[in-house]
Amino acid sequence: GFYIFTTDCKVHKFDYTREPEAALYQVSIVTKDVPSTRSPQLPQSLSCVDYHQDHSLVVLVGDSTHSSSSNGCSGAYFLYVLHFDEYLELSLSFQSAPLEGVFSPPTDRKTLVPLPKVRISPQGKRIATLDLNGSVDIFVLNGNMRSVSLHPHGSGAGTHLIGVKDISWWTDNILMIVKEDGRISMYSIAEDMVVSKGDLALSTPLLEKAKAIEGYAFVLQSSRQMDSVPGDHQHTEMDKIFWSLVSFSKVTVLEMYSVLIRKNQQKEALDFASQYNLDKDDVLKACWLHSAGDIHDIQSYLVKIKDQAFVLSECVNKVGPTEAALKALFSFGFRMTDRYKFSEPDNSGDGSAWDSRIIRLRLLWYNDLLETFLGINM
Repeated sequence: GFYIFTTDCKVHKFDYTREPEAALYQVSIVTKDVPSTRSPQLPQSLSCVDYHQDHSLVVLVGDSTHSSSSNGCSGAYFLYVLHFDEYLELSLSFQSAPLEGVFSPPTDRKTLVPLPKVRISPQGKRIATLDLNGSVDIFVLNGNMRSVSLHPHGSGAGTHLIGVKDISWWTDNILMIVKEDGRISMYSIAEDMVVSKGDLALSTPLLEKAKAIEGYAFVLQSSRQMDSVPGDHQHTEMDKIFWSLVSFSKVTVLEMYSVLIRKNQQKEALDFASQYNLDKDDVLKACWLHSAGDIHDIQSYLVKIKDQAFVLSECVNKVGPTEAALKALFSFGFRMTDRYKFSEPDNSGDGSAWDSRIIRLRLLWYNDLLETFLGINM
């Protein structure tokens, strides 16, 4: 079955069986486990809820109040932590002191966020709340998940955690945030900074993720196509709204490196390889293969590639754009195969040595052809 939380903070369980039978009944919440000097109170109204199945953990935001003034809208709310026991009974474990935030929608003004949100991190270590003003609070669950405390970096005071339209957890330390302009950023709680680069901007994105799984998220974005009516620039019911689903998924360092190479983002790939101390051969090969093969390209890419077989193959098969580039390729090939001259004895029996000798012969032949061609056409 499943549970239904209503706005008056009543909990109902819907049970069903394989037989065509079902039952809906109200579930009581036990409050005796709350470690508090004052009598714990269940919320009278509910603004938002989240559930972590692996930890049988439920987090509620309730009993919110608000007041409006010329400076805007302010308010207070309470955070509640509940658990399911082995008998699937729901008990209240923690009730916070009043916290600053607007979770009850005012009737006299428009809010930045259409709906407030509370989200538990994938491993159940942190909680994030988003109020209607676009302010984010981050809380830390203690070891037994029976109480929470406000994280020093997550009080909504920093510039990264205000003006936010949506949130979703990426990992227990990284929070995905959507700003008012549609930019999606990765905010590191430990470092108190945005760690993503080149943030993607989408049209009115909505974030959602697979429960209790790190490194995966979905973004639903909408765009509006207005029917053209001369002189009318207002949104009407005739406007067409299009939706698209974008997925975010984590990749390893090597997978990201391959993506950059595959997309021909050579400069980014080289910087990425330097940052993570990766072998640059693959990106240097890609740079060389996409280059014209002139002298500058030889010096910038080919001479830095460690794969000797690849380099010799390119010296033989690459056709440079100019006479100077061709001669530079041949010269580089000669230097690499200098120790494989037929005048030098070789008793190693290594097959690769003979391959290098054959390549050297081909280079000598191509060089003679070039010199002959140039001599005839001078």
